[in-house]
Amino acid sequence: METIFQDLRYGMRMLIKNPAFTVVAVITMALGIGANTALFSVVNGVMLKSLPFTEPDRLFFSLETNAKFPSPGVSASTLNFRDWKEQSRSFESLSARQGFTGNLTSSEQPEKIQGEKVTWDYFPTLGVAPIAGRTFTEEEDKPGSTPVILLSKGLWQRRFGGDLSILGQAIPFNGQSATVIGIMPNDYRPNIEFWAPLAITYQNADRNLHNIQVIGRLAPGVTEQQAQSEMSAIATGLSEQYPDANAGWGVAIVPFNDLVTFNIRPALMLLLRAVGLVLLIACANVANLLLARAASREKEIAIRLAVGASRGRLIRQVLTESVLISVIGGAIGVLIALWGTEALVSLNQQGIPRATEISVDGRVLGFALIVSVVAGILFGLVPALQASKPDLNETLKESGKSSSGNARGHLVRSALVVVQVALAFVLLIGAGLLIKSFSEIQQVNVGFNRERLLTMQVSLPPAQYPRDSDVGGFYKEAIHRLSALPGVTSASAISQAPLAGGGPQFIFAVEGRPLPTPSEAPIASYRTALPDYFQTMNIPLIKGRVFTEADDQSALQVVVINQNMADLMWPGEDAVGKRITVGVPGPDDQPDWATVIGVVGNVKHTAITGESGMQMYQHVIQSPFLALNMGRTMTFIVRSQIETTSMIAPARSVFTDLNSTLPVSNVKTMETIIQDSIAPFRFNMFLLGLIATIAIVLTVVGVYGVMNYAVAQRTREIGIRMALGAQPGQVRSLILKQGLVLSAAGLVIGVGACFLFMRFIASLLFGVSTTDPIIFIAVALGLVIVSMAACYIPARKATKVDPLIALRYE
Repeated sequence: METIFQDLRYGMRMLIKNPAFTVVAVITMALGIGANTALFSVVNGVMLKSLPFTEPDRLFFSLETNAKFPSPGVSASTLNFRDWKEQSRSFESLSARQGFTGNLTSSEQPEKIQGEKVTWDYFPTLGVAPIAGRTFTEEEDKPGSTPVILLSKGLWQRRFGGDLSILGQAIPFNGQSATVIGIMPNDYRPNIEFWAPLAITYQNADRNLHNIQVIGRLAPGVTEQQAQSEMSAIATGLSEQYPDANAGWGVAIVPFNDLVTFNIRPALMLLLRAVGLVLLIACANVANLLLARAASREKEIAIRLAVGASRGRLIRQVLTESVLISVIGGAIGVLIALWGTEALVSLNQQGIPRATEISVDGRVLGFALIVSVVAGILFGLVPALQASKPDLNETLKESGKSSSGNARGHLVRSALVVVQVALAFVLLIGAGLLIKSFSEIQQVNVGFNRERLLTMQVSLPPAQYPRDSDVGGFYKEAIHRLSALPGVTSASAISQAPLAGGGPQFIFAVEGRPLPTPSEAPIASYRTALPDYFQTMNIPLIKGRVFTEADDQSALQVVVINQNMADLMWPGEDAVGKRITVGVPGPDDQPDWATVIGVVGNVKHTAITGESGMQMYQHVIQSPFLALNMGRTMTFIVRSQIETTSMIAPARSVFTDLNSTLPVSNVKTMETIIQDSIAPFRFNMFLLGLIATIAIVLTVVGVYGVMNYAVAQRTREIGIRMALGAQPGQVRSLILKQGLVLSAAGLVIGVGACFLFMRFIASLLFGVSTTDPIIFIAVALGLVIVSMAACYIPARKATKVDPLIALRYE
């Protein structure tokens, strides 16, 4: 232990004695370790921290799977959920939830809040207790029960001042009174502000409607594999029992946190690998600095060996110094991570699940310490081995050449530069691909004119608007008043604005063709809209017509479809006049046919990078799903001739005048919606670009350092060349050629490494190949130019060598 303290004291003295070397080395490591620590803090908060539930490793989502839908699966139908509860023995409990929005009018300012409808056993399944009050009872989760509500801690504090007297009180909610029975923590889902009973009505429920998320807690001693096997067997039985609805459907159970982080996991893993490469570049840089510094200590080390010091003792001393550098750099890196973590979350607040869990905690500090020590050993080992075996005869001679300048030392330093160039090339290729991908995304044709469009959402509570005619009357009057506002050229509404989130998809059948089973039926995105929607959005009408006021409840049902649906369902035919039914009727049911009256252009509904797919629109008043409240929340869209944001106040006033208790929410320009939809791509591009920038800076510094040291080592040789008549240009070419060889070697290795790295980035790209030749050529040329620039200063320095001084160099 005493010798360790001696090594630490001696190492610290040596670092203080060489402040310039120490500052450069520490800052280099601080950048590498800081970047890794910041990103690990995000990974830790999002993926590694335990969820705020009892035994969270026993919590699983049960998803329904079908070849038509992407992995990992989709929501379940209520009837299948009932059968799972009755037949499953692997789960201690199975609960369900469904997204839901409500209008809160408990103060002067009405507000639309995001919440969930849940089964009575939802919170017991999660293992979450209320902060105050209680959760739902089984009786309260039945149709027709007295309305009750649970508030989140955030909503309780924000709207009710954290006053516990709100418990037991009725508040105006969705046009009726609901009694507050409890206050719930919402750490894992801070965007959810209330919960209400789901109150499933199984009678007359549609097994084809997949609209609830099922969460289960495994029974004690049951493994994930056992539960999956049982649920698969149940799904097989249901498909045999209900072939019309369940044929082709399976079940997948997914760990709770895996599904929560499903969308962001690939990006985080890619970025974590990228900052790992930056750390390797930093290590290579500092290793080169240590190798160069070892030249000034060769005689000291040779003397210590000559008087009996063991090689192992000297290696330990050098490693102690390198670990000291890394740990000091790591301490500064933690400070960088504190700022970097906050910046990362703010860059993509909405796209990062569990963002409130992200912090620099004990686990992150432990990670920084381990990385610091391991990195210190990593970059210190080669210099330690090199420095501990000098040529004693040559080194102890007064005029002996520096052993560190021999071929072996030069080869090691050159190899480290090659590695740096290769790693920087990989990161620059990744950043280049993401930048080009983001550029392609911004040029995507979304199918409508995005300019000067204002959107806002309004929900009509059934208690205030019980009849479909009440809903239709409100929408008609609202559109009339919006259209009359100064500066407005057109106004309409749709159930969900393009790119504002997902949306329902329904199977359908075509008249004149055999009725398919639900598992075999085609599927299309479904929206309800009002007249003038397509004109307001500037979605082109290709054939037929669009909705008018005449397409009301008394008229024949009509539907508008997109070009994709027309081409796929009626290739070579005119789709206008054909009839479809939304949903597939049973053999004994009478189909509810809707006539295709128009074909419009394809619109990016769900994701700007996804396929448009098949799309169908119905007039909201004719929608068979209005009874399910699907058309009671509409996004109103206003196109204006003037600045879009100046329309917000007048548009809000229209709804306030119609019903002062209705909140107007999600007020956004269409451009904002589009930018929000591509925010994850911008986040990935920015971060990998920043990481690549750090990498190229470290690489340039490394190339410069090696070439500068090489010039110093070759001073005598350069002097002789110039004394024999070599021109400055020839000397510059000699040095630049050496740098070019190192860069070329790094590029060759980097190209090979890219094919390993690109498999991690492929899923994040759009419209760009992982082997895009333009990106590869541009990055290679850029890296060579930058490397040559780093070599130019040492090369220019070499031409200034005075032959007389150089010949006396040693």
